[in-house]
Amino acid sequence: MKKQHYCRNLTTHKPDKKERRYLSVEYAPPITDRLKSIFKKHNVDLITKSTKKLSILTNKQKDKIEKMDQSGIYEITCGNGECNEKYIGQTRRKLRARFNEHHNSMVKQKLGESSVADHMREKSHTFNIDNIKLIHQCYDRRRLDVLESIEIYKAGENLMNTENGPLQSYLFKYINRRTGNTGAQNST
Repeated sequence: MKKQHYCRNLTTHKPDKKERRYLSVEYAPPITDRLKSIFKKHNVDLITKSTKKLSILTNKQKDKIEKMDQSGIYEITCGNGECNEKYIGQTRRKLRARFNEHHNSMVKQKLGESSVADHMREKSHTFNIDNIKLIHQCYDRRRLDVLESIEIYKAGENLMNTENGPLQSYLFKYINRRTGNTGAQNST
């Protein structure tokens, strides 16, 4: 009989303490310290957390890459103040290298090698490194083709480009051009 009583006491669960609950909140120094003591009286443990994630803290440590050392879709504007023509292009290499190719074609007067150089030579205009800007940073070949084609379409008129980009799509007509045209024709 004593054995049965002993086993029954081992299997019966009797909680010694009241069940505790937990609440997680963002850490705000003076407020959360006061709230901890208040919640503790009601058997709630207040657990604080930081909003700063490790990825945010570590990303700030990376060296920034200069725009001219990136690849992607770029725009070269004519250096003549009265001319508003521009060239949209793509490169998977450094933007600086692609700029130098356009510039060297102009200096060495290599006809047909660069639309930018041809424009500068024909109109006696000039351009320099200040006339180039990166529109989209990208390295993927397929994405570059799509982005270049869209940017050429959006630019509308006043382009030095001799081609409309590597891709053509009827969907481009739904993209607003910078000139204010929608590309879609209204038939009334």
